[in-house]
Amino acid sequence: MKDLLTPKRWCSELLWLLLSAIFSLLLLFTFFKVTSVFGDTTFGIGDTYFIAETSTFFFLVYAAIGSWTFIVRASASNFKNTVQVIFLTLFIGLSIYLLHQALLSDMNNGLENEGGWIIYAPFSSLSFQDKLSVLGDMFVQGVWVVWLYFGLIISFIGLFWRVLWLVWNKNME
Repeated sequence: MKDLLTPKRWCSELLWLLLSAIFSLLLLFTFFKVTSVFGDTTFGIGDTYFIAETSTFFFLVYAAIGSWTFIVRASASNFKNTVQVIFLTLFIGLSIYLLHQALLSDMNNGLENEGGWIIYAPFSSLSFQDKLSVLGDMFVQGVWVVWLYFGLIISFIGLFWRVLWLVWNKNME
C-alpha cells in the first residue's frame, strides 16, 4: 500500500496524463483541423466533415490516446504498477461511456429526421452483387461496434479486478 501512496508514482503518471492531453489537443488542431475551441465545431477527416462539440471530440481523442499510452506503460511493467492500471481502467471506462453515448445518439438520429429527406435507390432495384455488398457492409460495421463495445467492457472488468488484486496483495505485504 505504501507504493500506491508515494507522490513520485502519482507525479510520474500525472505527467503522462498531461502529455496525452497535449498530444490530443495537437491532433485536434492539426490533423483533424478543428476550427473552434468553444461550442460546436466542424472537423474534417479526409473529405468528410463532422459537426460536434469540441469537448466531446477532445474526450474521444483523449480516451484513445490515453488508453494506448497506459496500455503500453502498463504492459511494460507487466501490469504490476497499480497507479498505471488505475489510470488505464479510467481511460477504458471513459471510452465505454463515450461509445455508449455515440451509440445512443446514432440510434436517436436514425429515428428522427430533422434535416430533410435523403433519397436512396430502393433496395429491391439493386443487383444481387450490390445487395450482398450492402448487407456485408452493414454486417461488418455492426459486428465491429459490438466487438468494440463488449471488448471494452470485458477489458474494464478485468482491469478493475486487477486493481483490486494489486491493492489486496500490497495490503497483505
